[in-house]
Amino acid sequence: MTERILIIGGSELQLPAILEARSMGLEVGVADQDVHAIGRSYADVFFPISTIDEQAVVGTARSWRPSAIITIATDWPMRSVARACEALQLPSISYRTARLCTDKFLMIQEFQRCDVAAPWFRLIQAEEDIDSISIPSYPCVTKPVDSSGSRGVQVVENFEQLKNAIDYSSKQSRSGMVLVEEFLDGPEVSVEMLVIDGHAHVLVITDKVTSGPPNFVESAHFQPSQLEPEIQEKIEQLSKQAVEALEITTGAVHAEIIVTPRGPKMVEVGARMGGDRIGSHMVELSTGINMTRAVIQLAFGQKPDIELRTPRYVAHRFLRANPGQVVRIDGVIQAREIPGVQEVFINRSVGSRQPEIRSSGDRPGSVLVAGENYEEVVEATERAAGLIHFVVE
Repeated sequence: MTERILIIGGSELQLPAILEARSMGLEVGVADQDVHAIGRSYADVFFPISTIDEQAVVGTARSWRPSAIITIATDWPMRSVARACEALQLPSISYRTARLCTDKFLMIQEFQRCDVAAPWFRLIQAEEDIDSISIPSYPCVTKPVDSSGSRGVQVVENFEQLKNAIDYSSKQSRSGMVLVEEFLDGPEVSVEMLVIDGHAHVLVITDKVTSGPPNFVESAHFQPSQLEPEIQEKIEQLSKQAVEALEITTGAVHAEIIVTPRGPKMVEVGARMGGDRIGSHMVELSTGINMTRAVIQLAFGQKPDIELRTPRYVAHRFLRANPGQVVRIDGVIQAREIPGVQEVFINRSVGSRQPEIRSSGDRPGSVLVAGENYEEVVEATERAAGLIHFVVE
């Protein structure tokens, strides 16, 4: 009998997992409330339920009886995965851990309790009297406690900007609660890990470039990190300390860190693969480790192969566009012909609306490049991105 896997989510983010599971000969079930989700056409069975409806996911799992349940590159559905895996006694993180990893306030509280280096913080209710809030220092950052993808993130330079920033962040929060944190200045990295039998293994460190204030939308990723080896060692130690604090015992981990003049500080941790195709594409290109397959194997209780192959340099550069209605997209074919370009991803179509870029979902596309020489990869990435133009009106 063919083994079954239930994948929570049918969007493009989940497509690498759906396709990988099919290539492994598994029977694939996909759950998503969007009946037009791209993953539906690749699923053996489709369940039209919300990925964050825990009861519906548990009910589906009980009736369909998969041998593994996963989601990749998304935070909130991890609660549904953990709840369903607990109900069916399948390998997964605990529901408590899923809550810690999807609520930024609970997470940073746990970091403080376990002495994980992290920024100072304050929890703010949207209706709270701003005059009564004590902010240790400016600039600071406001963010929703329960969102991701840079949605609702705002830098605050002074007290006069605080109320508008809290209002902006609260509108992106399910609960309306906002976290005010210390502004951390320094290079930003993410750490891609697999936890096997309770032990965290660092696969690669990713250097990140953001748009800067006020929203800090990620604009490029590079692997492996070019930071000094001693800094990378401290980053790895901090990442493993955070994994232990959050009691992540199995699966993928994506940790985000800023290297301040006082050393690395943990921003947040996701108990899932990194989005922006970091886990699904970049890790395999840079290390030879198929992280998507490894996550599936761990969900079945199997031990994946995480032996590092010959490393390569990889860059993922996001495209920019002015706001407006897209009337033409130029240069895609030419960009794909540049040596080293692995793929060009276009998230807009002619006739669609391009918003102002204030969060990850607003970016119109990206280019993915790999090669043996770091400088050549960076150059090819900029050339390819420079060829693509979104003509808007």
